Amino acid sequence: MRRRDYLSCIGAAGIGGAGAVGSDRAGGPPLQSIERVGSSEEVTVTLNSAMLFEVAVPDGVDPVDVDWALGDLSGGPLLDLSYATGNATRSARFEESGSYTIRASHDGTTVEWAVTAAEDGRDPPRIDSLSTRPGPDETIGVADSVEIVADALDDAGDLERLVWVEGRNYTVVAVHEIEGESDTTTLSLDEAPHWIQYGYPTVAYPICADGRLGEGATSDGPSVRQPFALELVETNAPVTAGDRFTATVSVANVGDMMMVGPNTQGVRLVVGDEVVDSQSVTLDWNESTTIELGYATYPVERDVTFPIRVACADDAVTREIHVTANDGADD
Repeated sequence: MRRRDYLSCIGAAGIGGAGAVGSDRAGGPPLQSIERVGSSEEVTVTLNSAMLFEVAVPDGVDPVDVDWALGDLSGGPLLDLSYATGNATRSARFEESGSYTIRASHDGTTVEWAVTAAEDGRDPPRIDSLSTRPGPDETIGVADSVEIVADALDDAGDLERLVWVEGRNYTVVAVHEIEGESDTTTLSLDEAPHWIQYGYPTVAYPICADGRLGEGATSDGPSVRQPFALELVETNAPVTAGDRFTATVSVANVGDMMMVGPNTQGVRLVVGDEVVDSQSVTLDWNESTTIELGYATYPVERDVTFPIRVACADDAVTREIHVTANDGADD
């Protein structure tokens, strides 16, 4: 399977434009046996380099049923790609000079790779820069979007894929196409993902068409504040103009128990565009409390009805209240 065939298979479903896909080749007949994906049959790499070996599998074949022969080689840096691609994969690191043969076998079919590790071999690809927007010095809400931008380099000009991995469970969340000697790709997330909410980084691995595999680079994301929910329990309205209006508000931390972001928010009572009262509330996961907010209403010459709003960073509730004129009667 050549590069174009592979890239037509990875699809565009799932987080950031990639997801779990099958191994059928677009526009071609179903596979009858395992088949090489991407990697060259022969490649020479520098010492301590890692390689990714990958085979597509026929329909109905579980990628874990493919047998691999890697000898005494240690594993490479990238974990299993099977969920994201539907293919059987292994990675290996070549720490000593010499020639190596890697084999993948299933149901009588064997695919081989010949790898030479030498001082004059090709260097692995690398991540030149990796950044998360908003950055680690900023705070966002769970519904706010996040972008992670990766710049990848390969001196041989053979870039093919960038694999995005979440730093909590080290599962693949997206596979993006890249190419050439240098390329940039962005993982765009509509909401703060769980691993950033829990304080874990995003990891990016560059891969070349010949199978050379770069080390993962990490980027920390912003702090994600623990979301609060508000309920306006009761008020003392209607009130006479000049008297104090009070609102009893229930505040609850409705975030996930694994969240590590700030758990303090300001709860504000807003009339028109003016904040007339506020309190700072700190709540751990699954905790709630009740607070009272209020203000002295303004003198009016006739009865009025107007909205008040109780708000925090993640929630807001509105209610109309009635204030009677100071003499208790309309003009």
